[in-house]
Amino acid sequence: MKVLLGVDLGTTNVKVVAYTIEGEKVFEHGEEYPTHYPRHDWAEQDPRDWVKAFFLSALEVIRSVRRRRLEILGMCITSQREGVVPISKEGDVLARCIIWMDQRSLPESEEIARKLGSKAVYEKTGLRPSPTFTASKLLWLKKNVPRVYERAEVFLQPKEFLVYVLTGKQCSDPSLASRTMLFDIRKLEWDEGIAEALGLSIEKMPEVLPSTEIVGYVKDEVARKLELEKPIPVVNGGGDRPCEALGGGIVEKGVAGESTGTATNVMMSVDEPRLDLKGRFLCSGHVLQGKWLLEGGTSPTGAILRWFRDNIAIPEVEEAKKRGINPYDVINEIASRVPPGSEGLLLLPFFMGSKAPRWSPRLRGAFIGLTLGHGRAHIARSIMEGIAYLCREIIEAY
Repeated sequence: MKVLLGVDLGTTNVKVVAYTIEGEKVFEHGEEYPTHYPRHDWAEQDPRDWVKAFFLSALEVIRSVRRRRLEILGMCITSQREGVVPISKEGDVLARCIIWMDQRSLPESEEIARKLGSKAVYEKTGLRPSPTFTASKLLWLKKNVPRVYERAEVFLQPKEFLVYVLTGKQCSDPSLASRTMLFDIRKLEWDEGIAEALGLSIEKMPEVLPSTEIVGYVKDEVARKLELEKPIPVVNGGGDRPCEALGGGIVEKGVAGESTGTATNVMMSVDEPRLDLKGRFLCSGHVLQGKWLLEGGTSPTGAILRWFRDNIAIPEVEEAKKRGINPYDVINEIASRVPPGSEGLLLLPFFMGSKAPRWSPRLRGAFIGLTLGHGRAHIARSIMEGIAYLCREIIEAY
């Protein structure tokens, strides 16, 4: 029997899964890695942590596949979007990745809006000026860490970085390139005019290839480290949300769906670039040629539940260890004992600003209605309900 490997380099962890050609899951393994918050509104990850977690996960899966005497045909990769990994001419990582949720480049995003006009940027790129997107982060790097910016030969997003580590190929795809604010959403090519107006070098952006293209084979040393009998092909892949859309059947015009991980996203498939007159929703490239996605994405949502797990739900984590189960299962149990409405406790889930549909990066989260009668279970349920209310607001805005 033959299998394919799928790799998801997410914000919380990396997951490697082996599937049969028919889509049946054979084996899965994942490893978490930390997010660093060195300053208020900053969020970084070390690409070396991604690589370490990937190899640990991939080895577990490959060994399981080998025990079953299955043949691995190839690998495809998806990842979180918008983050910046600066790579030198020698192939060195020059700094931690400034990931999508990082808000330090808010002044730079406001500068982009002033220079180019928010409407003009939206009409050309499908994106609103925001610290989320790569161009704002690159401007921040150029202003604040010019040595890194100048020394970088190329800037890669997380999936692109892992493809580079595995194959030596530096390339992007439309689903990721369209999240940089430097990409023409209609022509599907880098926009030199925007880059020039911002003083950025478009030559530092990678080649854009179709998501479905085989971009190379794993290098010999990688194959040996992964205990592969021979190098396997690597398919370009794409951003996490567009790949989720593909897997969830969001491929035909007008079909919509919702996905929640570290953040929440409501997506609709469209056959041409489509913009919202009020600018509430973004338009991104799909992983399928001739398709785009109209997206209503949020700031961190699932990450709030992780924050609760790590900082408040200490007894639940300990109980989970004793029972040998996932801590989130225990958190779900305590939340289920609280009636709908969390007895008057409401979460505003804007821990790192607000995106769709209001787009207010300076907005902050809050628990409203907190009393001495509330406990950890109420907080857990209010987090889940606050995220659900936000999701409903986005759906109703469509």
